[in-house]
Amino acid sequence: MALNYRELFDTVVKEIAEKRRQLGDCLLRAEQLEDEITGLQQTAAGLAKTLREEYVAEDALGLTEAVRRVFRQNDNRGFTALEVRDELKNLGYDLADYGNHMASIHSVINRIDSRDISRAGNRGDGKPVFKWIRKVPDVSGAPPPPTEVGKR
Repeated sequence: MALNYRELFDTVVKEIAEKRRQLGDCLLRAEQLEDEITGLQQTAAGLAKTLREEYVAEDALGLTEAVRRVFRQNDNRGFTALEVRDELKNLGYDLADYGNHMASIHSVINRIDSRDISRAGNRGDGKPVFKWIRKVPDVSGAPPPPTEVGKR
């Protein structure tokens, strides 16, 4: 019994498309949950200030992920490093573990620059401003365009 490679190929391509669609659904849901968590953390931080208590977000986000969250949650806004620090504090993120938290924030910004954020210019005082790079996952299911053998 001979294999029908065309049929097998078509089946695999359809399966890839379905898995991409499922992944897109999962990524969208993850973003929605992150938005909900951030909103709840902001509410908790506000209530803590009203009660004259300190609120520290209990999720174990590392600094890099917390900085990414600041940019992603405010994807239409640019931030200087100082504004990132202030937003982290507003979200209840504990910076106490970082001796020089500004150096740590600058390090994270430099590391994720051009991958997750991009430089969006400077403020009037010359401080660089960074913005989130909006990434839309390709969940169309369309296979990549064919390439000719031997060409890249």
